[in-house]
Amino acid sequence: WHVVRSIERSARLTSGYSGIRSVQAESPSYDNTQQTFFLAETLKYLYLIFADDDALDLDKWVFNTEAHPLPVLDPSDNVVASVMSDFV
Repeated sequence: WHVVRSIERSARLTSGYSGIRSVQAESPSYDNTQQTFFLAETLKYLYLIFADDDALDLDKWVFNTEAHPLPVLDPSDNVVASVMSDFV
């Protein structure tokens, strides 16, 4: 929870969130850029950290390196088998 509060205190501006040039400076110097990964990855991971354990069934979903959820497919499913045959 400390991480969330620190982001709000240090990076939140009226128009969104900004990168900080140095996290060690007492007064942050902003780079005036909200990186796309901040919303696409950082906030998703923070949500998942604090979400209930049943928020997403991890037997049915997996996350790629950019925090996008992808369904776990059953290889015995005919649709999956026909698509996979194109790659074999």
